[in-house]
Amino acid sequence: MKRLTAVLLAVVFVLGISVYVFAQNPEGTKARQAMTVEQRKEKMITLIDERIKMLQEAKTCIEAAKTREDFRACKKNFREERRELREEMRERRRMNKPS
Repeated sequence: MKRLTAVLLAVVFVLGISVYVFAQNPEGTKARQAMTVEQRKEKMITLIDERIKMLQEAKTCIEAAKTREDFRACKKNFREERRELREEMRERRRMNKPS
């Protein structure tokens, strides 16, 4: 019984210490978190810029369309570009998922 009590006290002590250690936020962790936020911001801005470029190209194409066929070609090209971008984004998400 004494041995069980000692083991339980040791487990509680170890858990208490580990909670305290994980609750601490050392400066190195903050720097890593800040970098990941900056990296995420950069990636997001890059994706937004790609989307803006794609939309601008679609707008220019549609404005220049003279016939119904031209308009359809613009729509088809725009759909294909959106589909490709979605696939790229899905692939990036798959690669970034923790295993």
